[in-house]
Amino acid sequence: MIRESKLDIADYLCGYDELLKAFEFDGWTLFSQRTLAGPNWKTAYDGYLDFYHLPVLHANTFGADFYNRANYFAFGPHQRLSTPSKFAIKVSGEDDQQLDLTTLPDDEIPQEVLVQGVWTIFPHISIASFYGGGQRGAMISQLFPGKTVGESYTTQFYVMENKPETDADVKSAHEQFDFLEIVVRDEDYKTGKRQHEALQSGLLKEVLFGRNERGGQVFHQWVERLTNASDEELLEIFAAEQREAAE
Repeated sequence: MIRESKLDIADYLCGYDELLKAFEFDGWTLFSQRTLAGPNWKTAYDGYLDFYHLPVLHANTFGADFYNRANYFAFGPHQRLSTPSKFAIKVSGEDDQQLDLTTLPDDEIPQEVLVQGVWTIFPHISIASFYGGGQRGAMISQLFPGKTVGESYTTQFYVMENKPETDADVKSAHEQFDFLEIVVRDEDYKTGKRQHEALQSGLLKEVLFGRNERGGQVFHQWVERLTNASDEELLEIFAAEQREAAE
């Protein structure tokens, strides 16, 4: 971190903040939060940047038929991932119904559908939509490096569109948040720790990201680019991103 950096946060976000406004988080409520121990922070963050591992690593939690393809939309170093399916999960109801988006005019597509997927804010934040407690929710994850290269800590903030009012809704929201803790701690991070141990062995001199790992490619390219840039170069890098976004 450069305390004297002249890079403005608005320029750094490359217009991405305007899209995030679609969540309307300013009216949501913080339901719960917790902090989890994890592997090396970059290894941990890789798990937020693709979908293809979902039906494999999370076969017993999300299901073996869970979607595994992603469209990637980059705004400077920040990325949004969404599934290329014509179907979207209806989250504002009890029926778990799928919506066929091809049958709906653009102005009739529900707001919660438009923000589905995973939104990442470089270099260490992920926002993922979920349904629990009788309403829309989102898990905002913020990763930080630990004391050693093999450690990291993730604070999970579970936010909800409205404060749950009934005991049943509170119980349902807690169950959803507890479920997500199990998925991240016992599946994502447990695997990430083994991956980092393998990388630390030195057996592999380099790792090649595949075509279906576009999120990881973009992330690590930006890590290398920004860590090697001076503050003046950072200003020009993000000024160029702003110009491109305006075109």
